[in-house]
Amino acid sequence: MLLESSSLKQTRVRTVSLPRQRLRSVAKSLLDLAPRITEQNTGQHQITVVCISDTHNNTPQLPPGDILLHAGDLTEWGSFDEVQAQIDWISKQPHRHKVIVAGNHDVLFDQDFLDANHEDFPVRPGKTMKDLNWNGVIYLMNSAVTLDFYIGGATQTLKIYGCPYTPQKFRSAFQAPRDVDTWKGQIPKGTDILLTHGPPWGHLDGLRYGCQYLAREIARARPRLVVFGHIHVGAGREVIRFDRLRSAYERIVAADSGWEAIPTMLLMLLWLARPLVLFAPFHTPKMAAAPLNGSSPLLRLPVEVRDIIHRMVLGPASAKRPPVDGYSDYKFDLTLLLVNRQIHDEARHIFQRLHTFIKITTPWPEAQQHVALQGYVPMICTGPRASKFMSYHLLVTIDAPFYAQFGHQSESFVIHIDDLPTFCQMWQYSDLSHPGLNAHLRLTLHLQDPYTPSYSDPHLPRSLQTTLLEPFSKVKNLSSFTTQGPFLPSLLTNLKSSMAVPYPTPSACLQRATQLKDSGNALLLANDPQGAIALYEQAFLAIHIVVQGRRRSIWADAFFHTTLPTSDPNFPNGQNAHTLRLVLRVRLVANIIHAYNLLENWAEAHFWGMRTIEIMREATGPEGEDQVMHGFPAGNELGKIYYRTGLAARELGVEKEVVRGLMRVAQGYLPGNEKVRKEVVALAPKIL
Repeated sequence: MLLESSSLKQTRVRTVSLPRQRLRSVAKSLLDLAPRITEQNTGQHQITVVCISDTHNNTPQLPPGDILLHAGDLTEWGSFDEVQAQIDWISKQPHRHKVIVAGNHDVLFDQDFLDANHEDFPVRPGKTMKDLNWNGVIYLMNSAVTLDFYIGGATQTLKIYGCPYTPQKFRSAFQAPRDVDTWKGQIPKGTDILLTHGPPWGHLDGLRYGCQYLAREIARARPRLVVFGHIHVGAGREVIRFDRLRSAYERIVAADSGWEAIPTMLLMLLWLARPLVLFAPFHTPKMAAAPLNGSSPLLRLPVEVRDIIHRMVLGPASAKRPPVDGYSDYKFDLTLLLVNRQIHDEARHIFQRLHTFIKITTPWPEAQQHVALQGYVPMICTGPRASKFMSYHLLVTIDAPFYAQFGHQSESFVIHIDDLPTFCQMWQYSDLSHPGLNAHLRLTLHLQDPYTPSYSDPHLPRSLQTTLLEPFSKVKNLSSFTTQGPFLPSLLTNLKSSMAVPYPTPSACLQRATQLKDSGNALLLANDPQGAIALYEQAFLAIHIVVQGRRRSIWADAFFHTTLPTSDPNFPNGQNAHTLRLVLRVRLVANIIHAYNLLENWAEAHFWGMRTIEIMREATGPEGEDQVMHGFPAGNELGKIYYRTGLAARELGVEKEVVRGLMRVAQGYLPGNEKVRKEVVALAPKIL
């Protein structure tokens, strides 16, 4: 897109050293590396546009063309005589079409401003904008015009949208509040030329006098040509590509963003320049080694900028794919290592610093699938590749004494250090679900530095060792636990002490979940349903139910199959922990559905309600049949589930008979509830 600032006056500008100059310099370096935009000039069948602005009563000689655009400030004081004189001059120009907008000096065009400031800005008595003789000149005021041209044997059209407003700076016409977005959605679809008095922010606007909201609107509408004036020192021409690279740069220069905007620029730069920077040398397999001796535009960047690029491209956040219902995986793009020798060495060093891998070995072939599918632990590699993988910091060997005598072959898989806590949490859930499991298992942890030669001291800082060991505090009651390698003795002592601490009791888990539920209820009353849902999900987790998107993994059923002691202060009278957990689950589901309904997220409310209802149908009767379970411990909450699910179903347009069935069951559980009764009556078939 082409931007033109057409002010006729120019003054010298003094360069000022601004704060944050280093950050801006880095951002500018990245912007300059983007591929250049070239303008194509076919030399025929073109429409010539002449752009001027800020003539301030002057009448310069103009070049010929098809369209003459004036971007405002025709006059100095905005009087009727000045405006009419400028219109007369413009109308006499040879251009087929003449289009103008007003500027902040052209007060005659802004009646609201004149009404508020009539003593300071007098115009000829009785003369208003309506008395002007336009002589074919087109005036745009937040409006558009479509012009027709017969060129090359065909009719072509250009749509021009014009607006006079600029951000508030002086007491003058057409001033918009600086902190109010008056531009959003204003440029019509299909606009070819945007004609404004003021510039967009960051483009030919001098010391940044442009409008940031206009810049955003231009980026959205993307006209082919933008013409503006107002800032006399900004006269010039700029060809730009509006994309995320430039948007990030503009946020940095405007001090709206800091170093956190650099990653966006880096990724966009690599995408735009990918044929040159990454892939150009690989046209044939014979050239695969060429980059190691070649050069790259990346080497023109400062070393700290290259370091940021390496971190962004090779870091865990770039490699880990977004989860879908809790499941995610890794895909490492190591193309950067093939650019050339220097980039390869720099990037490899960064990659090794950013990633720590754990290799897990067991004699059970199904372990990897169990960890990935039930534990939501993404795999780096499995099978033969994992068996050969040696770049790990920690080797985790899990086996059983009785299994060793049968000589089973070991199976391996590799995970990332970021996912080690999830792995150990899943191990804890497995032990709670199968009491006594860990009593048959042996665990060996072997620590090493895969990147330090054997003749050198390993680089294994305390912080890394702590991160590797702490998750295993959740693993308890093992048959044996041993370690190998240069572990710090104090860390091992702390780990063994933590492993000896018993699991929280069922009573403690239920009490914690109840507290979280009550806190969620308080947020619901405070009109914060989204926050309430987050607390309800934490309450599920406290009783070992993991919510991942629309999936729920229920662990530790056997752990809760116990009768609490009569002396329990939280749940006296020897209640059954499993029953208490079931009641709490139903209450949480009922509250989550209510929260989603308050958010008008009918689909999620309906999903969670029907999930529980389907479970109840399977437990109570023939397939598809709803029955009221009289005496059910959480019957009141179950009725709320049917009622709230029915409300969501109605909003989703579910068949009326289905909604009626849900409400009838709700009434069976809540016979005295007036809201439910009214819904049932409203849904009853009409008798004609």
